[in-house]
Amino acid sequence: MRQLTPILMLCAVFAVATKADVTSLKLDTAGRVIVNDQPARLWGLRVASAATSDESAKRLIDALKGYQSAGINLLLINYQGGPGGSARTYSADGKQFEDLAVRDRTRRILDAAASHDMLVVVTLFYPRQSAATGQDPRLLTRAAYLAACATAAAELKDRHNVLICVSDQILPGAFASCPMKFAPADVIDCLKAVAAVAPNLPRGGGSSVHDQNLTIAKSDAATVIFHLEPGAAPPRMPPGKPIIHCAFTAGGADAGRRPQGFFAPQARQPYLDMVERYADATTAHAIAHFPGWTEGAMDTKNNRFDEGGQGTQDDPGLAWYFNAVSKHARRHVPEVADTPKTPDKSIFDNPK
Repeated sequence: MRQLTPILMLCAVFAVATKADVTSLKLDTAGRVIVNDQPARLWGLRVASAATSDESAKRLIDALKGYQSAGINLLLINYQGGPGGSARTYSADGKQFEDLAVRDRTRRILDAAASHDMLVVVTLFYPRQSAATGQDPRLLTRAAYLAACATAAAELKDRHNVLICVSDQILPGAFASCPMKFAPADVIDCLKAVAAVAPNLPRGGGSSVHDQNLTIAKSDAATVIFHLEPGAAPPRMPPGKPIIHCAFTAGGADAGRRPQGFFAPQARQPYLDMVERYADATTAHAIAHFPGWTEGAMDTKNNRFDEGGQGTQDDPGLAWYFNAVSKHARRHVPEVADTPKTPDKSIFDNPK
């Protein structure tokens, strides 16, 4: 078992000493995320396929205590899965959940995350079948996608730790074979369908194309700017809304895959650069995506959610990334009016 660094040991003490529970989530007019009435600095991890099997859901839930100790306080999961396995989830017309097991696993993950002071981005759609056992997630019509937005919003509307993202995989041509293409106007229509059912849920959507993200960001339907733009620094966006990179991926196609959990120094460096560049941001946050470990391994049945080791061939895993996050997670907390300064703590260290 890997020995904890002094920083991680301190974080672990805070985690034990504090009762963790997300009871409120708000966005302020400056574009900051306010959790339990405190400003939040978010460090995320993409685990999109976690709800597609009982084993994956259990592995993720079992790992959350370690995430919390390292300062990771945001997850991204997808109702329709991801590279680690896709799921149909919704009925073909989008009006109900067809796969109740996925819905129920998602509930368990959200409950467990809230108890560890973690927020969860719930993504609604994935474009294609993935993994040998994955299902085709495509719905029948454009109207079905809008109906599924309402179905998901009704399921999630009373949650206090959820943000909705229409899709975290809006890459060029990704949805070309789907009735819904997820151009900016489509994303905005989806967000309106969510807002009609759950007006208080933070919501957004975006792509890898800056101009498309600007169009979505300017719409009142979006309260969060999700994006996939390349680069280790936040893009320039209109002020007033949080900016979340929903799947920061780097290191090349084989990074983390051959062998599983191996990230060569040149593959690790972009992630470390991203941590440094986001560390002092007050409205921009990043969710790291590690193909080959948290999902999309060569053997998709062996997706891992534990921290693992230092990313070498002899010690595979993500501990190198967790260590980088832990150095910054409690360094800086953006202030809001009437909030006492807590320069050396995060919201996750403050007793309720």
